[in-house]
Amino acid sequence: MASGFLETLTRLHDQHVEFVIVGGVAASLHGASRVTVDLDVVPSLSPESWQAAVDLLWSLGARPRIPEPVDRIRDVDHVRRWRRDKGMLALNFRTPDGTTDVDLLVGESDEFDALRQRAVKVTVEGRTFFVASIDDLITMKRRAGRPQDETSCVNLCNIYTVRQSDLRTFVGTVSTATMHDVCRALAVASGCDSMRHLEDARHPRRAARHR
Repeated sequence: MASGFLETLTRLHDQHVEFVIVGGVAASLHGASRVTVDLDVVPSLSPESWQAAVDLLWSLGARPRIPEPVDRIRDVDHVRRWRRDKGMLALNFRTPDGTTDVDLLVGESDEFDALRQRAVKVTVEGRTFFVASIDDLITMKRRAGRPQDETSCVNLCNIYTVRQSDLRTFVGTVSTATMHDVCRALAVASGCDSMRHLEDARHPRRAARHR
């Protein structure tokens, strides 16, 4: 789904879904070499936002792995109950052809407001997206504890060679072409250096010389 990341994010944004980008896409946007085949976001569990997210994904033909009808999936109270009683961490939505593969990390949703407050903002065509901070990404990876997450932590820690104050306060404006470059890099499983893209957004004249 890598080539469709931007389209899915744009549709979520335009449907007024509140979310923070995490996982491999967020790591790549921070500059980590990370291969990913899905889109991970931490959604708000406010009823309006959650229902908009489910409705959009359903309209794209994506269905959750759990065999539940859409009315139960749309019900925030059911989602909270599944988290409490069944230990649910995420709802994965996927289309049969694999063009849409989105993980809604509901296990992190109680921290949504704090995650968004600490997030880095990236703007594409007038749309502002919230990308989880490196600190939060590292915390989430270490909590997951999988071997691939340990590798991701090393990559993310290495990014601290960039001034942390820049990462925390910089609001980037990323061109559509640049965002597509990120998606293409993910699509061919080669990783990418997206912090350079953010720097290009800061210095458009310098960036133009390299294009």
